[in-house]
Amino acid sequence: MRNILIFIIPFIFILSCTKSNSENELTKEALEINKHALVIAKSNPTEALQLFKKASLLDPKNLDYINNQGAIHLTLKQYDLAKPLFISTIQINPKYIRGHYNLGKCFYELGDYNSALKSYKKAIQNSPNHENLEARFNLAATYAKLKRKKDAIQEYKIFLSKIDPSNRQAIDETKKRIQELEKK
Repeated sequence: MRNILIFIIPFIFILSCTKSNSENELTKEALEINKHALVIAKSNPTEALQLFKKASLLDPKNLDYINNQGAIHLTLKQYDLAKPLFISTIQINPKYIRGHYNLGKCFYELGDYNSALKSYKKAIQNSPNHENLEARFNLAATYAKLKRKKDAIQEYKIFLSKIDPSNRQAIDETKKRIQELEKK
């Protein structure tokens, strides 16, 4: 019996190491595929989508690969294809910021502004220091769509207080939006 254990224990160890190395190789391959897909996403979104799917199959634990598939659909205005991908990322990890943010964008584009608000708020809530400038700006825009002028102005002002002062384009656009809301 002891001889069997002496043989089995190293064998199990070798198998676990082999599996780990195999998983590492798949993870590395998925990462390289994802990098390539990111490079070609604007010029060839269809090919990029296929590459993101392949990366996701190789490394199903990486939510970015699922999110990137949804982002391609979002770019192509295929919101009904994007939405379930973003939902799946936040079902797997309820604190996955990009999933909440992109789901908010989907809802916004579909005209479901109340759901967009919830998603943007979750993205902000789950962000470090509860701050996500993209989500904050879009939250303000969503409040404006819902005719919640005071909330929109407040969110735009928070955005302005946090934005890099050298980002003149974003600052000017935000100030313009505040002025338009104050006129109404």
